[in-house]
Amino acid sequence: MPRRMEFFSPKRARMREARPNAYQRGYGGKAWAEVRKRVLVRDNFQCRHCGRVCGGKGEAHVDHIVPKRLRDSDDEAGLQVLCAKCHARKTRDELEGSSEP
Repeated sequence: MPRRMEFFSPKRARMREARPNAYQRGYGGKAWAEVRKRVLVRDNFQCRHCGRVCGGKGEAHVDHIVPKRLRDSDDEAGLQVLCAKCHARKTRDELEGSSEP
């Protein structure tokens, strides 16, 4: 199936260059994997934004409600499950400074 054409955005390009990778942000260790698993089970693999149940590999993302760069905590109370689409939208909006949920 053809993918949707992406348009070049200088602002997004700068954000991608400046953002550290997942491992550098603290998502590569055993402790994070255990927290992630507990949050997925707690939320029944269901996206908190759209309600979709995420069953396939890579579909369920564990998200920091308050961005980790603003509050460096992996406390489970501050984490939620989002589907890949909702997580991408939330992350994009946070990086671009949007106030929409």
